[in-house]
Amino acid sequence: MSFAVLAGSDVLRGRVTFRLVGAWDAELVVATTDASTLTGTVTLDLGGLLHVGTVTVAEADEGGLVTVRIVGGRGGLDEAVPPLAYRTTTAQAVLADALGLGGESLAADADGATMAASLPRWTRTAGDVGGSVAAVARDLGVSWRMTAGGAVWVGPESWAPVEVDHTVEAEDLTNSTIRIAVEDVTLKPGATWAGRRVSQVVYLLDDTKLRADVSYGDTRDELAALLAKLVQRETAGRDLEATYTARVLGQNADGTLELRPNDARIPQLSAVPCRFGVPGVEAMQIASGIDVLVEFENGSGKAPIVTGFPSGSSLKLSISSTDLRLGGDAASDFVALSSRVTSALNAIQVWAQAHVHTCSAPSSPSSTSTVPLSMSTDVAATRVKAL
Repeated sequence: MSFAVLAGSDVLRGRVTFRLVGAWDAELVVATTDASTLTGTVTLDLGGLLHVGTVTVAEADEGGLVTVRIVGGRGGLDEAVPPLAYRTTTAQAVLADALGLGGESLAADADGATMAASLPRWTRTAGDVGGSVAAVARDLGVSWRMTAGGAVWVGPESWAPVEVDHTVEAEDLTNSTIRIAVEDVTLKPGATWAGRRVSQVVYLLDDTKLRADVSYGDTRDELAALLAKLVQRETAGRDLEATYTARVLGQNADGTLELRPNDARIPQLSAVPCRFGVPGVEAMQIASGIDVLVEFENGSGKAPIVTGFPSGSSLKLSISSTDLRLGGDAASDFVALSSRVTSALNAIQVWAQAHVHTCSAPSSPSSTSTVPLSMSTDVAATRVKAL
């Protein structure tokens, strides 16, 4: 009997690749002549260890044998996802939403602390399921990959040590790889073996023996170089490192803005804070209908901020400063603060009206009268708007 069996048919030869990040996949030649029997979700038995995957290609070759390509899970990581903005959610909710759109699911043993991570806000850009999962994992500083059971595991690497019976056949120190002959497929990425952190294992199947090409090192760049598709998934979430324009739909009482981004990949954003970039500027009343600049701090979906405004967009500006002047030199006049100026003038008026003045007219007896003082409304304090 063959070491590997796919949906009841023996596997004659092929390879199965397991990665530190992303889905495992396989390309196998199967001892059957009917490609139509190998479709949809299938179970790959590797030496007694069952792996659930989905057939992406099944075609007969000239000899009548069928070549099959399989991806771990339900084959939904490439499914499209629409943009969506979250408020007050968790990593588990965001991940489950994205995976559900592709018919995928979270693994039962996904890291509990990672799943419970609080996301006061999260922005999912338009893309695919795999890219959405990668964006969350990258932001939380954890890994994600497809398990043998066909579910997505997310969490920090433990790098637990493992022992594997093996025989070394070759080693490439330049590319950090080693080929070994093994008896089973227990060695997987995320483990520490022979003092090395395993980042990828490619099992090579034939009718004589089982070999494994083991790559060590834990950087994602090393893995991305192995497969262009993985590069796309790992960089898809980088959309949030760009600057976007968005139309102001309204402003909330706390100064945050309701925005509709002009890029269809970005969802409508609510309660987005403003970053004015000038010390002392504390608040700004913004006109609706203008376009502002939106960025995501540190490229994270958790932190959209408004960072740029067109000229003439401010209806009201609040500045906190002990010395505010208009002009380009130290001799410039202070900016009149109407509330303070009016308060000072009112105090003078009250004091003046409280005093009695004696007036004497020629050829008339002395008399005492009160000369009321009235404040003109045309004073500087009423001609300068409060800041």
